[in-house]
Amino acid sequence: MYWSANLESARWAGADLAFDATTERGTVRCLIRAHCLRDAVQRTGPEALSSNLPRLRPELARRFTASRPGDTVTLD
Repeated sequence: MYWSANLESARWAGADLAFDATTERGTVRCLIRAHCLRDAVQRTGPEALSSNLPRLRPELARRFTASRPGDTVTLD
């Protein structure tokens, strides 16, 4: 499944990282729990997402296969 992360939408939601992703079906909200993030201290949301995305991409792609536009996909 094709999808892309909108780096500019990345923002902190408490200690967790939230962002929007565009999939083949539409826009999905994503929430990555703090314990899944590495090297995110003192980074902006886009910086933290950019540095963690290569490692988390396979798991996010798997979860997007069952998502629909407007869903929130949580990685925890």
